[in-house]
Amino acid sequence: LEARGVDPLSVIKCGANSAYYARRVSGAFSVIPEVPYFVDERMEDPSPAGVPLREVLAKGLERDKRVYEVVKEAARSFDPLLRKDHPVYESLRAYLEVAPRWFEADEKYIREDPSLDREATVAEVFNVEVAHLFYELRRVGSCLRLLADSGVDPEGTPLRQLFDDLLAEFKSRAEWKPVEIERVVRVQLGAVLL
Repeated sequence: LEARGVDPLSVIKCGANSAYYARRVSGAFSVIPEVPYFVDERMEDPSPAGVPLREVLAKGLERDKRVYEVVKEAARSFDPLLRKDHPVYESLRAYLEVAPRWFEADEKYIREDPSLDREATVAEVFNVEVAHLFYELRRVGSCLRLLADSGVDPEGTPLRQLFDDLLAEFKSRAEWKPVEIERVVRVQLGAVLL
């Protein structure tokens, strides 16, 4: 964010992990072994993708903005019915507040950064078209859960349609293999035992 001319403290209001909290209250030492949700060979492919990087990033940003608009409208429409004590509610409010500043910073970066005047790699395209799409699916899915847990049937809503559209896009683009839960647990346990 700083490289894009935005003060990170003006954008990031929440979202720290439990290790940050534990260190703050007790000085605890933490280990966070990160294991991917899925594996796809394109994740590390440095070969040229045949498309300008600036164009890939711009298309990804446009998708992010469309997602934001649907989520914002759903939040506006259903806010009186939403459970304010739900764990997703605070995250939703923070997203709605900070996303426009992220978009502004990304627009400036995409428009002005000369390093983007090159061909994207397969890995860079994958990151925008598959990996980031996965996180948008998680965001929209969490909002659907908030609606359902608040007693609102999300079927037939634009938010549900968006989720279905994003899921179809993800399935059409992903050639992924999920990481088996046993492998995830072994990595995490091994990290703790070290």
